[in-house]
Amino acid sequence: MSLRPAASLIICARTPPSRPGVFGTKAQSPFVVLLVKRNSAGPFRDLHVFPGGALDTDDDSAAWDAVCGGVAEGESREERRFKIAAVRETLEETGIALFDQQPTARQISEWRASLLARESKALFSTMVRESGLKPSLGKLKPWGHWITPAMEKKRFDTKFYLTYLDEEPRAAYADGRELVSAGWYTPQEALAAYDRGAIDFFPPQLCLLTDLSSVGTFPPQEPLFPANVTVQPEPVSNDEDRYLAFPGDRHHSTSSRSANGVNRAVYVANADGKVRFRLERGAGSVGASAAKARM
Repeated sequence: MSLRPAASLIICARTPPSRPGVFGTKAQSPFVVLLVKRNSAGPFRDLHVFPGGALDTDDDSAAWDAVCGGVAEGESREERRFKIAAVRETLEETGIALFDQQPTARQISEWRASLLARESKALFSTMVRESGLKPSLGKLKPWGHWITPAMEKKRFDTKFYLTYLDEEPRAAYADGRELVSAGWYTPQEALAAYDRGAIDFFPPQLCLLTDLSSVGTFPPQEPLFPANVTVQPEPVSNDEDRYLAFPGDRHHSTSSRSANGVNRAVYVANADGKVRFRLERGAGSVGASAAKARM
């Protein structure tokens, strides 16, 4: 099964001073992140994810050279393509526009309507060029690279980026098609909701939110799991557990025979039939080593 390139964007904003935390306590994080809930169809049915989606041919259009002033120093055209897709999908799905100068409400509404109608999707670069605005690609920081496990029918090669808003959270409105809701959570709130079974994640979102929950500064500076490490989970089954092994785990194909690290998402039996996971990280794993170095 071929891989579809995709981009996903972690948007952080300052936690409002009056925001209560989990169970009514003071908010435990200086920032909140935007999560959207997918509809009940497709491979991400009913899951909470970060905004994003598959790349489009227009994301690599030559028109972006004029819009962006070429390719940024130290960045490839391929990397720019993924970042443009992240900005486009975020606008389409949530109505949040990430540009060096904020578009007018009318521009946002018209662009989003065109994207949702699928009538002018190939012309997003043209719409932006005619506005004279420039997407804030320089503020999108690489934050992870995940590839869907080989046994899945639909597979994605997804680059995750993180960006931040200098203000408190903006209103986000789900598109009502692919998404049914959108909301801002501290990482701790999102993980607590996952533990209660109120929301569901796939391993990439669970790992990324777990790492963000240990960050005490705004904006976050570096991912705990290095962004230059490609994570392709590999299924492992034994007499005790069934889990997805990540790089750094002793059972992952990229590990040496002498490796003893633990870095995995263990399948957890659930009465409602939904697949859930429990993260396990130990000495020798990539994520654990980075977290230890950061403490």
